[in-house]
Amino acid sequence: MRFPASRWLPWLFWLLAAAAALLRPLAEPDEGRYGEVAREMLAGGDFLLPRLNDVVYPDKPPGAHWLMAAGMAVLGPGALAVRLPALLAFAALLALVARQARAGPPGFAAAAVLVTASSPLLWFLGQLATLDLVLTACESAAILCAWRWLHGAPSWTAAAAGVALGYGFLVKGPVAWALPLLILAAAALWERRGRALGRLLHPALWAPMLAVGLPWYVLAWRADPALLGFWVFRETLDRVSSATHARTQPLWYFPALALAATFPWWLPAGAARLRGRKPPADQRHPDARLHLVWAWLPVVVFSLPASKQPGYLAPAIPGFALWLAGWWHERAPLRRRHLVGALLLLGYAALLLLVRDPERARSDDPFARALRAAGAERWNGVQLMGWSYGLGFRLQRDDLVAAGPIPPAWRYAEQQGRVRAPRALAGRYALSFEVLSRDADGDGAPDPGFVLLHQLEDEPQHFHDFPEYCRARGLGLHLWLRTGDAALFSNRPP
Repeated sequence: MRFPASRWLPWLFWLLAAAAALLRPLAEPDEGRYGEVAREMLAGGDFLLPRLNDVVYPDKPPGAHWLMAAGMAVLGPGALAVRLPALLAFAALLALVARQARAGPPGFAAAAVLVTASSPLLWFLGQLATLDLVLTACESAAILCAWRWLHGAPSWTAAAAGVALGYGFLVKGPVAWALPLLILAAAALWERRGRALGRLLHPALWAPMLAVGLPWYVLAWRADPALLGFWVFRETLDRVSSATHARTQPLWYFPALALAATFPWWLPAGAARLRGRKPPADQRHPDARLHLVWAWLPVVVFSLPASKQPGYLAPAIPGFALWLAGWWHERAPLRRRHLVGALLLLGYAALLLLVRDPERARSDDPFARALRAAGAERWNGVQLMGWSYGLGFRLQRDDLVAAGPIPPAWRYAEQQGRVRAPRALAGRYALSFEVLSRDADGDGAPDPGFVLLHQLEDEPQHFHDFPEYCRARGLGLHLWLRTGDAALFSNRPP
């Protein structure tokens, strides 16, 4: 039985992403944050309100956190378990693209899957504990199922689309509904299927969508009524209309990112379009207009708000892959396609070797390993001048003290007056000293404690000033470990 390269080459990209998910340490801040939220869910048994260091963290719905917690229940609280939902979503996305591409001409499906698998944006997101690829899989499934329903498929396809949209709503909120429905409506109008638009409002679609997506929001709002204003204003309106989330980028950001995320597969299409040529009719997919809208409409939509980040573009990449596959048809040399894919695969493998180092991955794994190796993971702990989300995850703790500045994930709790963190430097030093000098057993000696000091590249003076502050008050600190931007001190020799 033969297995041509066009079948197995895309899955080598997935296997390489799986290797990266297994080998790389958790990177700050996103992976540590999402992983710790999921770990605390599983450890505390509270799956309603996400928490981070035992503080309510409502910035994102819990859909992806539930999946990460399920992974930890099977694999334990490690990096692979946290990344498993994104990795499985990557595989599901390849299968969805392959299923949709079957209706194309010979060679179309193989090209579409290869473009999807080799996209640098999807490949990186497929090995990271973030929400974007899980959302992309939900939105892609919804678009493809609903499109079939608009063209007369059985009603179960509408129900499947509704379930996918509902779970997407639990992963990242309203965008999970808005973008797929906008793509479907625009593509239907382009095909002059105005009557089909009414089906997008049909209960067969909306009933499962609301049944899956809405109950958690109602229950969470009843448990914490202040969440409604937080979701409506900070997490929705502010993201669209302001730079509150500090991700402002120029208008050309997403068009340029789209070219980078599909390079070099758009080169034949670009060259042909410059010559005024189109793919011959027998090389086109019957849903070519859907694919074109799916590719470019998100680029336009996400270019309008002030807040931008790369993961927003992920739902457009399957559309680009299906659109560009028309230029890599059966008549194009297969060797050329396989050579391009193989070169990209080798490039990603080389990149993986370069970023395995914990410091280059912006991870605080070295500090967690040092503490665990010394049996110090339960010592009194404080983080000063910054916050590592991954440290709590690695030590399996939710009681580390934040001596300031306040972790960004605590903004909601701070607005509600539920947490306090010193803003003045003197207060931050004093709180850190208080933790390190605790004497719970009353024997006159401080209990074992450590402080992780951050931001040393920007404010190196704290490396000397804080130990001197403690020394002047009768507490000696010992340097345990230092990386480029952080240092671990303890109140007893390590």
